[in-house]
Amino acid sequence: MFLQDNLPAVITSPLSYNDPNPGTTRVNNISESGFDLSVQEWDYDDGVHNEEEISFFYAEPGAYNFGGLQAEIGFLDDVNHIFKSFEF
Repeated sequence: MFLQDNLPAVITSPLSYNDPNPGTTRVNNISESGFDLSVQEWDYDDGVHNEEEISFFYAEPGAYNFGGLQAEIGFLDDVNHIFKSFEF
């Protein structure tokens, strides 16, 4: 695991299904003060997508305790289609 210059991690929810065409969230320009978020449709669609509601979680890398729920935020390097093990 490595930390990308100690930048915060951004986790987004699935789209709210306000548009029947499939799409995903794109996150760019992450900084300590915010990030850019957009919706991207698959290449075979028209590229125009209705407004969606998206939830997000934004936090600095590290270990957290949310009322007894343990969480660790970080980044894995060299992830691809082959399973990769990681131990906490």
